Amino acid sequence: MMRRVCWVLALLVLGVLSSHCGTPDVTSCDNKVYRWVTSSSSTTEDLHSVVMVTSGKAWAVGSKGTILHSSDRGKTWQAQTSGVQVGLYGVSFLDDKQGWAVGEQGTVLQTKDGGASWKALQPPVTDTLRSVHFLNESVGFIAGDKFTFSRTSDSGKLWLPVGPANNIDLLGLSFGDKQHGFIVGAQGSLFTTRDGGQTVLSVPTGTNATFHAVTAIDIQNGWAVGAKGEVRLTEDAGSSWERKFTNVESDFYGVGFLNVRRGWAIGAGGAILGTLNKGEQWASEAPSGTFPDLLGISVDESGGVIVGKQGTVMTLSVTCGS
Repeated sequence: MMRRVCWVLALLVLGVLSSHCGTPDVTSCDNKVYRWVTSSSSTTEDLHSVVMVTSGKAWAVGSKGTILHSSDRGKTWQAQTSGVQVGLYGVSFLDDKQGWAVGEQGTVLQTKDGGASWKALQPPVTDTLRSVHFLNESVGFIAGDKFTFSRTSDSGKLWLPVGPANNIDLLGLSFGDKQHGFIVGAQGSLFTTRDGGQTVLSVPTGTNATFHAVTAIDIQNGWAVGAKGEVRLTEDAGSSWERKFTNVESDFYGVGFLNVRRGWAIGAGGAILGTLNKGEQWASEAPSGTFPDLLGISVDESGGVIVGKQGTVMTLSVTCGS
C-alpha cells in the first residue's frame, strides 16, 4: 500500500513539473516573441481608442457611446453602459477601477468602479474631445477640436484651459509625468510642455500632414504618427522630432511602444508596422487577411490590444522564443 502511495505522489510531482516546463514565465523571458492575432468584440461599431492596465483589464470606446470591457487582455469583451449616444474618442484608466472617457459635444465620463457605472461630468467645452490622459486620481489632461487643451486637479470636476488660443484641432496627447507632455494635431502640429501645460511650445515639423496620435515613453522619449506615413521620434523631451521612414504612404492612426526601440504604428487598411530598432527598420506584423482601419493601441510587456473600425479587435500574443 505504501509503495502505491509513493508512486501516486511521484506521478503528481512529475505532472506539476512538466506543466511548469511547458508554460514558461513570459515576464522573465529574455527573448520574447510578439504576434498579433484577431479577436472578437461582439460589436460592429467603430472602436476609436483602447487602454489596458497592468492587471490585463482593458477598456475600448467607440461610436454611439460604445464602451467595452475585457478582463483577459482583449480576448473576450463585455459591453458597459455609458449613458450617452455620442461618439467616444479617448479613454484613460489608472487601475482596475478609476477611468475617464471623452468624446463628441464635450462629453467627459468618469467611472470609479471599473465601468460598472459611468457618470457624466460637467463639460469644459461643447467641441469634440479627442484624447484624455490622467496621471493620478486628481490630475489629468484632455485635448480636442479648436485647440481644446485643458487640465484638471480634481478628477475632472473643473477643467482649466491651458496653452495658447488657436483653432488647430488637437487629436492626441500623452504625458511622461506631471510636467512633461506631448500634444499632436492637424496641420503638422507637434507641441510640448514641460510645466504641466502652463506653457505649450510649438515644434517645427516641416509638414502639413495631420498627426493623429502620440505616446510618451518617459519625459525624454516619445513617438508620434500621422497622415501620409508620418512617423516621428523625439529623444530630447520634444524639442525636436526626427522623421522615421517606413516605406508606407498611407495614414497611421495609432502608436504603441514597449520602450524606445520596440513598438508598432497602426493605421489605414489594417496596417500594423513593427520595429525592433528604434524605427531604423519596419516590417508588417499584421495577421493574414483584410481588415478595416485600425485606430487605437495599448501595449505592455505582457500583451496588448488594437481596436479599429467595424468593431475590429486584435490581441498581442507573447511567447518565449528559442
